[in-house]
Amino acid sequence: MRRAAVCVAACLLAFSARAEDDARAWIERMSDSLATRNYDGLFTHSTGRQAETMRIVHRVDEGRSFERLV
Repeated sequence: MRRAAVCVAACLLAFSARAEDDARAWIERMSDSLATRNYDGLFTHSTGRQAETMRIVHRVDEGRSFERLV
């Protein structure tokens, strides 16, 4: 099992530069989408035995964004 972990770590190091560029591009696309696209979803946060859910509605109209949290 330890040998597998070392192999995984070596692979991650070998691809880290590429993965970092991919991750940065993915985050930039996600950030742009969050600002320019309409979406409606649920955000759930839980700690221990307690969970809270919030509905998020985001709309973009003529370059202006509107958000509603319920």
